[in-house]
Amino acid sequence: MSGVFLGSISIGFVFCVVNMILIPLLNGYFSSDVSGLTISAGMLVAAIAGPFIGIWSDIIGRRLPFIGVLICIAFTGSLMLTGRSIAAIFAGGIMVAFCAYSLLGPYSSYVADSDVFPAFP
Repeated sequence: MSGVFLGSISIGFVFCVVNMILIPLLNGYFSSDVSGLTISAGMLVAAIAGPFIGIWSDIIGRRLPFIGVLICIAFTGSLMLTGRSIAAIFAGGIMVAFCAYSLLGPYSSYVADSDVFPAFP
């Protein structure tokens, strides 16, 4: 139960970071069009990679490794956002947006797989 609770908090935190920190940060470096393109590119990569993440996690039968890898990629992307290179900031924004929109699938599957909620008779 604590894993589900902590996962819910972390998913909310990731979306908070994207909406409250990433978008204003990108607007500080780029125009609104380019910052929107950065977020959209991350969402597109997440839409393409999402089914592959789901299939691979179904084959392996475990969800937590995928959640951990996505969190590590998001951390790396947020470190890239602190750089001085425009290309690194653009790539970091894509990585953070990708992870934010990719975490929901494996986490939802993890919650569905774990028997933390008793079945109703």
